[in-house]
Amino acid sequence: MQLVMATNYCITNSSLDTEIMTDAGTIKPIEGNHHVISAPGNPGGDSFCFVSSEPPVVFSLSCKHQLSPRGKTDYELEYVKATGDREDFFIEYSTGSYSSFTADDLPHDRCGLVYEENFQSYFGPYAGRAFFLKNLSPPNINTASRSLLRLVDGVGPGLIQHILDERKRSPISDEGDAIQRIPGLGRKKAKLFQYQN
Repeated sequence: MQLVMATNYCITNSSLDTEIMTDAGTIKPIEGNHHVISAPGNPGGDSFCFVSSEPPVVFSLSCKHQLSPRGKTDYELEYVKATGDREDFFIEYSTGSYSSFTADDLPHDRCGLVYEENFQSYFGPYAGRAFFLKNLSPPNINTASRSLLRLVDGVGPGLIQHILDERKRSPISDEGDAIQRIPGLGRKKAKLFQYQN
């Protein structure tokens, strides 16, 4: 699936069986090959894609930066704008709080809401951690702390201890040296480190 940006307003519900202009040229979203980020100011959802099914349904996202508390009516308004009141998938992400809103208030089971309280308790920390890890340089096998070594995919406590023990003996010079000296490291994991002294 290709991520594209719409260059004009478009409706984001499953009645969309038309072509739209995007930064990648003209596409027909119903074919299911694109996830479309709506044009700025688009009155419907902020992004959408078609899900393969019969009949086709749309997965729409709406992102709202709200300072004042919101309620069921606010959610329903966004849902209708994005889906045309069809039973498409719809999730709203809101920076605001929702007063007296429960799962029973959702129009149907294909809907969801992420608002201030659950963003702060889960999505915020998770998104922050994912962003941090994505932008983190590979750790230096000779200088990284135990905590930093734990962030390396597939490296557990036993392997970390072997790394710490070996680098105390002498610096690990390169991938080949690491594979030879550290039991269980292997070529794939050895590529996840830097080796400068």
